[in-house]
This record gives sequence, C-alpha cells and structure tokens, in this order.
Amino acid sequence: MPRIRPLDPSRSTAVTDRDRASDSARGAAAPKKAPIPDLSPSERARSAKLLGDVPTRRERLGSLTYRVYPGITGVSPKKLVLGAVIADGKLLGLRAAAQTGATSQRGPSKLFEHDGVRYARLSGQPVKLGHGAVIEGSVETGGIQPHYVIDTNHPSLKELLTQARALAGEKLDFWERVDHVVALVRQTLRRKAYRSPPYLRLLKEARTHNANVSLGDYVASACGVCREHALLTHLALLEAGVDCRYMYARATQGDLSEDHAVVLVRHGGETWVVDAYNRNFHGARIQDLLEPGGSSPSAPHLPSADPIEYGCTLRVNDYPTYWLPVGEVKKQR
Repeated sequence: MPRIRPLDPSRSTAVTDRDRASDSARGAAAPKKAPIPDLSPSERARSAKLLGDVPTRRERLGSLTYRVYPGITGVSPKKLVLGAVIADGKLLGLRAAAQTGATSQRGPSKLFEHDGVRYARLSGQPVKLGHGAVIEGSVETGGIQPHYVIDTNHPSLKELLTQARALAGEKLDFWERVDHVVALVRQTLRRKAYRSPPYLRLLKEARTHNANVSLGDYVASACGVCREHALLTHLALLEAGVDCRYMYARATQGDLSEDHAVVLVRHGGETWVVDAYNRNFHGARIQDLLEPGGSSPSAPHLPSADPIEYGCTLRVNDYPTYWLPVGEVKKQR
C-alpha cells in the first residue's frame, strides 16, 4: 500500500544533471531540521471521533507534518482538511495542526494548496504531468535544484503552451509535430549550460527563500538543463496533441554516467525517446537504450535523429518524487 514518506536527504543516489556540488561544499551550513513531534492523546481522540480511526504516526512531507493513517476508506469529503493526501481512494495523510519549523523544500507547494485540492505521491516511473504538479528537485539530496512547480497560468509558460497548442490545428504528420515542439523548446531555452549565470541565480534565489521554482520562471529566464527541457517538451507535446510521458533515468554516454530526463512517445507500435537537450538520445527507441549495449547505428531512429555517439543507455530511476493533484494519478498507465 502506498504511504506518505518524508523526503530523505540522506539518499545519495538522486544526484541530477551533473549536480554534484552541494551547498555544504560551497561553504553553506546544512539547515537543522526540527524533530517530528509524537502523536498526542488529544490528536488520537479527535481522529477517532471524526474518522473512526487513529493515525499510526507522524511523518514529514517537505516542510509539512502529516498524520499518517493505515488507509481509511469511505471518508466524507467534508471531514477532509486542507492538504489531505489520498491515493487509490484511501486517506493516507492529514496535515497536522502544528508546523515543524523544518527548512526543507515544500512539497506539495503551498501555491497549490487550495480548498478541494488534494495531492498523491508517485516515485520514479514514466509519468504524465499537468497543472499543479510538483516535481522533486535535487536540493533534498545535496544538490542545488529546488522543487519544480507546474503552473500553466504563469505568463511565460502560458505563452509557450499557446504556441504548442497552435500546432495541434496544423496539417502535420506525427513526427513533424514532434520536431516543431523540439525546435520550440530549444529556441525557448537558449541558455542550456548547467553553469549559466542566469540559471544559477534563479536556483540560488529560490534556495535562499526556501521556495519552489515555477517552471515558467525558467522559460522567462531562457535557461535550463535536461530536466527543464524535458518538462517543457512533455507539456508542449501534450498541448500539440501528442500523448507522452516524462521519464527520469540513469544515462550512460561512454565513460560518463549521470541522471537525465527525457520524454517518451508511442508511435507505430514502438516507444521513442524525444530529447530536446541531448542529441545522443533523441530519436532512439527506448527498447534499444534499455539494452546493455545501448544505441547503435543499425537500430531504427527518427528521421530527425542526429546522434554523435552510440552505445548510450538509459535505466529508469526510482526517483524523483512527484506530487500530483488527485485525479491525475488515475491517468498513469
């Protein structure tokens, strides 16, 4: 049964996009996290009265503390408080009244904690994302990337998606539509270097204020690396009428091994990788990249594919964490 779990800052494997320089290595002191308070007798009594069951423990999800339940079904919506988390029709967590004072990133972001909006949690796997989703960044694992927030009402992101939506009405074949979206994303994120000053400034400002970053802010700054490219490609393809999934994987290119984000599309009975950031993966079949030998010149590729290196592989990660508004989870296939 899925359950609420805190982000684990000790997990050392989720290092992203050459993100190996932690804040502590730069001289910044690691923030101290407040302990998770124990369940109080009055808290148990209130839960038993309202829900007919008592929480098993308290756990932290980002900077919020939740009362975690074994999985209560048939709960009246009127009894659900702001920030409740539900998955598979079962209540998994309710926000505790007291805040912990923790300084970790927020997930789900308070920006989308409106009445009636509840979040569920997924980890790893190819995923379909939309408005209100929060994607775990590397800041929880010693990196510099805050959590991502998808706000399709952000003016810069809205403009990009409007351009992509116009492609849905044009007479284009499948791959022409995909190529137009890839070109749009590459043109939008002109600054693609990981150490680009605008990129680093955006991340630093968010970390300074313990804030998540709206995906539209990367569009406005015209900067981003593989994750930003893949997230924008994913959303733009959906707007252009191309069903797709966002995937985070472990990638190898020669002697280089690092985490990498791509988009998957299904066409002609095959699953293909769309990658606006790295040409070595763009246009390859996922089944070839998942093989030990990786990509090869003899394997099928998209017409627009132009790899400069073969033998590249992908392996699906079991991270990051995605917080999705309830209702989005049922769309995962």
